[in-house]
Amino acid sequence: MSLAQMRCRRFPAASWFSRCVCGGIVILSVMVRKSGSKGTRPVGSCSSMPIFVVAIFVLSRVVMLPFWFRGWKSDESIGNHGSSFLYYLGWLWDGGWYGDIATVGYPSELPRDPITGSVLQNNWEFLPAYPMLGRLIMQASGLPWEVVGVSLSLGLGLTALLLLAKLLPEVAPDLCRRRPKAPYLAVTGLAFFPSAGVFSLAYAESMAIVLILLSLRFIHRRAYMSALIPVILLGFTRPIALPIAAVVVWHAVVRIQESASQMAPKVPVRDLFLMSLLTLASAVSGLVWPAICGMVTGVADGYFLTQSAWRAGQSSSMPFAGWTTPFEPLAVGVVLMILILVFAGTWFFTPSAAELGDELRSWGLAYIVFMLAATSMNTGVFRYALPSLVLPIAMMKWVKTRVAFVTMSIVLLVSQGSWIVLITTIGRLPP
Repeated sequence: MSLAQMRCRRFPAASWFSRCVCGGIVILSVMVRKSGSKGTRPVGSCSSMPIFVVAIFVLSRVVMLPFWFRGWKSDESIGNHGSSFLYYLGWLWDGGWYGDIATVGYPSELPRDPITGSVLQNNWEFLPAYPMLGRLIMQASGLPWEVVGVSLSLGLGLTALLLLAKLLPEVAPDLCRRRPKAPYLAVTGLAFFPSAGVFSLAYAESMAIVLILLSLRFIHRRAYMSALIPVILLGFTRPIALPIAAVVVWHAVVRIQESASQMAPKVPVRDLFLMSLLTLASAVSGLVWPAICGMVTGVADGYFLTQSAWRAGQSSSMPFAGWTTPFEPLAVGVVLMILILVFAGTWFFTPSAAELGDELRSWGLAYIVFMLAATSMNTGVFRYALPSLVLPIAMMKWVKTRVAFVTMSIVLLVSQGSWIVLITTIGRLPP
């Protein structure tokens, strides 16, 4: 008996599961290949696109279930163990905070350490749009948070993939004409991205990505009044609306340049006003929630004091400080941050980036710079990279053959599974 046969007998379920996964990826690769033989038909109109998006999303979530299940069963896992696997997914780490907000809301007084008087970790750290939406669904349906939170995250994650598939042909028509498979590859890159496992948790990332994609789509269509809605909602979902201001500024510069060179009509005054309004709304979005926290708790800087409770000893709240303190004697964080900034800035002016369209590439650069300025060098960086959109797209952009598609898909799924094992079992580090 061969070693492979012995392994199959010992782990029959694992062998069956791995074969199903590989078979599913091969079938999806066939769908991608057929999508490229549609002639000049617009990619966004391909009837197989919604089917492919649903299939790729379901596959990506099902494949990750054993990894999450291992974390649930592991004695080393730091998750909130409950009576069911679904409870584990719904209340794990940030999901527990969101669930508490959806259930009891925000405290009127900031909790403090009785000895030092410093503010302790509390619900004000987390923005209200996602948990309040969950609360409305809970009140209407009577379902518990673990059901509502996980279902909401999954539904919004699927919506994000569908929006990305529709957005790319609009903002990057040259790329999609040259490579009709581009939307399929972009969707796969986002669904299989190493930190896309958060789509299975009660986290706000899926809602944030939906709002980002809607904002970019409205900006590209010059529907600036409509863009105000997702931008404002994004400011109450995740504190990442500020980079939208850079997108609007770049969008305005391109329009004005095209008008000045007579490549396009003169920009109407109304559009200039609305672009300014949208830029302002994006810029101040990060100040509204801290102001609300200050008014409710009576502590003007209550939100920032709450944030400091999560910094694990980081004393400075200055931009980029989170990347300067880790490994300070070796300056590892500083060197890595500089390399990322140089690479991102150089990439922005390459033909490859230009193919993504003004809105998508400007969002990618602005978000990466913002992420470096506002976050710390920790395991959360992988999760923060997910809304950049350009990183998941770039991972699949150069895939040109079925073998390459299958290989890259497997590599990304293995990376995602490894990330889940790291944060739930081995490293016990929250994403």
